[in-house]
Amino acid sequence: MHGCCLERAPAPLRAAAASLVLLLSSACRPTGAPVDGPENVEAAARKTEPTLITALGRLEPKDGIIRVAGPSRPSVVIAKLLVEEGDRVEAGQPIAVLDTKPEDDARAARAKVELANAERELARVDPLVRQGMASASVRDEAQLKVDVARAELQAADSTLERDTVRAPVSGQVVAVHARRGERVGADGIAEIAQTDQIRRRDGCRAQPHRSHDARGPSLRTATHGKRGRASVAG
Repeated sequence: MHGCCLERAPAPLRAAAASLVLLLSSACRPTGAPVDGPENVEAAARKTEPTLITALGRLEPKDGIIRVAGPSRPSVVIAKLLVEEGDRVEAGQPIAVLDTKPEDDARAARAKVELANAERELARVDPLVRQGMASASVRDEAQLKVDVARAELQAADSTLERDTVRAPVSGQVVAVHARRGERVGADGIAEIAQTDQIRRRDGCRAQPHRSHDARGPSLRTATHGKRGRASVAG
């Protein structure tokens, strides 16, 4: 019986076969596919980071700061302060009560009584005039008393209303200048700013940079006095 003998291929043939295998494996890889490595991972992370745009300038309420001075009287003293710095207020909300309120309350109450008396007198003489038992001048005089009493009551109510100082606009109290027992000076009672409507003044140049906060777009504003810096992440 003759045995079967396998011989190794010559070296040049083995080299050619190895080159063919490498060529085929390279052709199976997608063109331009990145090779995993620290450099590519870092580049992908930078690509997903949000960009911060920082701008320097002056931040202020759209309509400026409103100074609440109270009624135009020679002397105004605070009896009760109803707000503090940082409080949010709505338009028409009471922020202070003046020390003249008790006196004006009494004046308004007296005016109501006088009006009621005048109306009763008019109701008494009116039938007498129609029956000819009293002259028309008596009725006219009674009507005049009613008109005067009604006007005095309206004036008393108006004065009483001004004893309660109210916020002229909705916004935030940014300063308080007069407290309980203090006389209101040139600075007024308080200052209110419409902080929900902010505008930026002065020219500025945007400075984009990367943020490591991956929570998504945000707005961060820091103010110091009337100047501030706003950073927008996008």
